[in-house]
Amino acid sequence: MTKKIYYKKVRDFGEIFGDTFLYLKLNFKSFFGVILALAGPFFLLNSIASSFLLKFSFASLTGNPNALQMLSNMAVPLTCIIFFSIIGSSVYNTVVNEHQLANEELQMDEKPSIGLIGKRFFGSYWRNLGVMFLVLFAIIISYILLALVGGLMILALKSIGFIGIFLLVIFFLLLFFIILPIFFYLIVAIVFTSQRHKLNFFKATRLVIKYLRGNFWMTWLISFVGGLCTYILIALAYIPVYVLMFVSLISRSKMDGLNAVNNIQNEVPIYVTVITSVVGLLIICISTIYLVMMNLQCSSNEEKLEGKSILEKIENI
Repeated sequence: MTKKIYYKKVRDFGEIFGDTFLYLKLNFKSFFGVILALAGPFFLLNSIASSFLLKFSFASLTGNPNALQMLSNMAVPLTCIIFFSIIGSSVYNTVVNEHQLANEELQMDEKPSIGLIGKRFFGSYWRNLGVMFLVLFAIIISYILLALVGGLMILALKSIGFIGIFLLVIFFLLLFFIILPIFFYLIVAIVFTSQRHKLNFFKATRLVIKYLRGNFWMTWLISFVGGLCTYILIALAYIPVYVLMFVSLISRSKMDGLNAVNNIQNEVPIYVTVITSVVGLLIICISTIYLVMMNLQCSSNEEKLEGKSILEKIENI
């Protein structure tokens, strides 16, 4: 049986999926252990802040809330959510990538340990944090541009009628089915390439785009299917949260009638914090499926390009 999955290999569609799950299986303890140990606390704090934000959101439904007071109460947890999300995501991506990089360097019978990843972590983290901020800036700019394009197309509907509706539908189909899968791949691949080759954001971006040439549609297909599978698993993980909230709300409504909403304010932090914390940790573990898959695809694209370059040099000789 295979003891180690290396990322430096040209893979087809089936091998990408098969090696992703095999990698997670072979490294289950060390991989998820280091993720929960280093990134888990930030996501737990994020869940706690989210529960308080939910509390104040429910509080706004009762009586005649003071808008200024409500915004003041929500500002602190919202700021904490943004902070813990950025720091937690950068830690999370660094750990996932560093595990694969360490695995590549170890012998066949060795696996990356939590201690080893912890020692290597800070050597890559600060660069990744800077890259993550630039990635976040690029995401914000992209969303603004997409919103502007979508908004302009909606405004144009009145003047061009049916053709405008048709173009709007085409735009959103392209956005959700073509652009977003490649966009998410680029985000993961840029962070991985930056960490792997110790490059800044701009050099890593140029390299990833270079690797994507000639491999666009296969990369799109893997990103689309992998992202869809990950999204479904995350949606299934959220089911217990929705069920518990619904059952709890119904039971309180039967007992307290119109006062049920007031009781939500006091009860939300207790059960939502616990459930969202557990589900939050489960979700970051599920999300690693997509990250590992995109890292393998990025490496496959690079190996294909390097292989072509070597063959061309041999032919020239």
